[in-house]
Amino acid sequence: MFCLAGTVGLYSCLEPLWDRIPWTSRLPENRIPILSHRPLYRNILLGLLCMGVGIFWGVQRNESYAWVIQDILGAAFCVNILKTLKLPNLKICVVLMVLLFFYDIFFVFITPYITSSGESIMVKVATGGSSSGSSSGEQIPMVFKVPRLGSSPMKVCGLPYSLLGFGDIIVPGLLVSYNYRFDVRTEGRCLYFVSTVIAYGLGLIATFCALYLMEKGQPALLYLVPFTLITTFVIGCIRGEAGALWSGVTKQDIYKKKDSSSPDTIQVGGSDGTAKPADQTSNCSSSSAGSESELLRKK
Repeated sequence: MFCLAGTVGLYSCLEPLWDRIPWTSRLPENRIPILSHRPLYRNILLGLLCMGVGIFWGVQRNESYAWVIQDILGAAFCVNILKTLKLPNLKICVVLMVLLFFYDIFFVFITPYITSSGESIMVKVATGGSSSGSSSGEQIPMVFKVPRLGSSPMKVCGLPYSLLGFGDIIVPGLLVSYNYRFDVRTEGRCLYFVSTVIAYGLGLIATFCALYLMEKGQPALLYLVPFTLITTFVIGCIRGEAGALWSGVTKQDIYKKKDSSSPDTIQVGGSDGTAKPADQTSNCSSSSAGSESELLRKK
């Protein structure tokens, strides 16, 4: 499944760059279900290359260099998810992040007290059981792996790698992408986006500090969710946009804002047919009415 998801994600990320190649030849007409729409030869080649990368990782996943390919496929998978999933408002984002916040805490900190081995289920699944010495030889691929270059006090799982789950990227990433779209729609100069990215980085630093001090696996969402959500709400309250953030900004809201900020409607005023603003036209009509009444009085 990871090979397939990584292949699709890699194709989605490389396709915009691949389309710059000046090769527009298509397949001839055919009745093959997958190829009946006559795709471009270059897109078929890109699909085969991405599929080859995924299959190569699947075969060589236990080799010492496989972490590089796994991280590339994982990054492409996360980017593709964030491109596909677009939350309409902050309300849904908060509900999702808060639920996963407690989910992460439960499976890391609470499960050691209810399992017979006294181990965290989340840590055991992520490490393939390596932390307990009963490793199955397989590790869940839904993590970023970075090898440790030397001995470290943060080596708490008995592995030569530091691990970061894809969920710790995707879940806060949904909020970051929502903030970016909100900035674009409200012309906010990427204030929410940049601030949330900085808050995410500070949350990761807090995660590694807790890992160093407690010497046990940490639920990254315990730190990432408060850092990113609080930052978003604080900026929204300061700018007076908390309500718009919470309910979301639609295209209709943008059109209403543009209409309300547009100048007065232009009307045709005067006998010469020149275009004048509405208030100027009304002034002209009132002055002409006054001059006509004066003429009647003289008569």
